[in-house]
Amino acid sequence: MIVDDITMTKCIGKGSYGEVYLTIKKGSSESFATKRIDKKLANSEKYRKYFDKERELLNELDHKNIVKLLEIKQNSKYIFLIKEYCNGGSLKNCLEKYIEEYDKPFSQEIIQHIIKQLIEVIKYLHSINIIHRNIKLENILVIFDTEEDKKKLNMLKSTVKLNDFFFATRKTNTSHQTVIGSPFHMDPVILELLKAKGKQSPNLGYDEKADIWSLGSICYEMLTGKTMFNADNLEELMKEAEKGRYSLPFNISEEIASFINGMLQYESDERLSAEELSQHPFLTKNVKDFEK
Repeated sequence: MIVDDITMTKCIGKGSYGEVYLTIKKGSSESFATKRIDKKLANSEKYRKYFDKERELLNELDHKNIVKLLEIKQNSKYIFLIKEYCNGGSLKNCLEKYIEEYDKPFSQEIIQHIIKQLIEVIKYLHSINIIHRNIKLENILVIFDTEEDKKKLNMLKSTVKLNDFFFATRKTNTSHQTVIGSPFHMDPVILELLKAKGKQSPNLGYDEKADIWSLGSICYEMLTGKTMFNADNLEELMKEAEKGRYSLPFNISEEIASFINGMLQYESDERLSAEELSQHPFLTKNVKDFEK
């Protein structure tokens, strides 16, 4: 498909709200990624506020670990969000390939390398009162330094970038009660709200610490190669989350165990903030000096 000076060559990803195409631009040797969104969907009563908010935030945000929105185009049928291209695809895809290739999940050194970058971007978002609300491996994209690094899945030679601000919102003076995000990475309070089926409760609500829970859950996933709670459906997931129990491998360091536990506290005010996490020994110490 050709729109003005861009040509979308092949589909490289599909989501609930549109497809992503590898894109070339006339007069440029760079590759780009274009998210194509159906205008009927974007203008629907259910989703319009989310599309408008995403475009507003992407125009405002400026951080090296956020996928940049470069341009917006449209025709009679579609809206096109032209973004920087990340050659490694999603972190979810990289983890799956890594396990398949090396028969093990990411090492603590790789996790430290990735989480250091994600903590910086979450600190940035929270400092300007923005909550992402959908942090998961699928929404973190990877740029490898070279094609050889990509081929070998050399994660230590990569940059990660947070993507998809469709559900992001600005923090308010009151706690949020909108049920948003991916269930396996949801703050337990949001699962409680989901269970309440839209019934408002003054005792239920969440804030920016919902992002911290999600970060803890993806850290767990990178360490173990599996999601934190073993469930086949939403009802089972809710039961597991209510129990609040998860197990960590026996042969990990005290540093990463403490780091993960600092994020996966049921009560949000007991979770470490992004600033506190950035000073945690797991991120400040050399992995070789970790204690078992």
